[in-house]
Amino acid sequence: MILVVDCGSSKSEWAVIDETENEKRWIGVGFNPNYKAIEDIKLDIVENIKNVYCKDIDTVYFYGTGCSTEDNKNKIAKVFNELMPETEIVVESDMMAACHALFGKEKGMACIMGTGSNACIYDGKNIECQAVSLGYILGDEGSGCYLGKILLHDYFYEIMPCHLRNVFHERFSVTRDDVIRNVYQKQQASRYLASFAVFLSENFNDDYVITLCENSFKSFFDYYVLKLNDNHEYNLGFVGSVAYCFEDLLRKTASSYSFKVVKVLSSPVEELKKYYKGII
Repeated sequence: MILVVDCGSSKSEWAVIDETENEKRWIGVGFNPNYKAIEDIKLDIVENIKNVYCKDIDTVYFYGTGCSTEDNKNKIAKVFNELMPETEIVVESDMMAACHALFGKEKGMACIMGTGSNACIYDGKNIECQAVSLGYILGDEGSGCYLGKILLHDYFYEIMPCHLRNVFHERFSVTRDDVIRNVYQKQQASRYLASFAVFLSENFNDDYVITLCENSFKSFFDYYVLKLNDNHEYNLGFVGSVAYCFEDLLRKTASSYSFKVVKVLSSPVEELKKYYKGII
């Protein structure tokens, strides 16, 4: 029996799969080891596995945002080893989860566009090269966090059209003090910023919203895709809530750059289940 985990900054998805391919799936809180103490991460994991009989789990395949470094991989593995000492623990990045889910053992360019964003070139086994990631403060173009930052910027500077400012105010009733406190004084600022991106899907027929999303996606292609794939050698695949929610506009943007998008997934978990079929 295996446990597959896809952990983003905002939420995590967990699936226990047995030899007969029966499964139990649930949604939990997300976390990023770059921004959360190991003690708090342990509390999150304990809460998520409270209904799992750990001795039945042979292997945990944990894919997480922030787990591209050995330090963070070891941090997550240490927690699982303490909680499940008889279980094999495999920790990989959320980027590798996207590669496995989108392309399996085929080559391609895997892109993440959820709370955060990133991209890499995958050769069917390993990540050959990965885009420079500057995190939610300096980077994450195309992500929910990035879209949320632009929305708040335009709302408070009164760049957002008046009719939408009124709708935004009624929807969130957010003040400048709220933003300063949540972004500069609390943990999980990226999750907070990304929470405002739902406003875009709720008002997607508005020209301002369409332009904002389109410009954000163009920035993703300029800073991520073209930097790694300027010769258009690799087809693209996307994982993440933003990519899934705005799939049509994303495909349109990709087409304007002469790229082909072969797959868009809201979550990698279902495809990861297929990837690991046959090993349990």
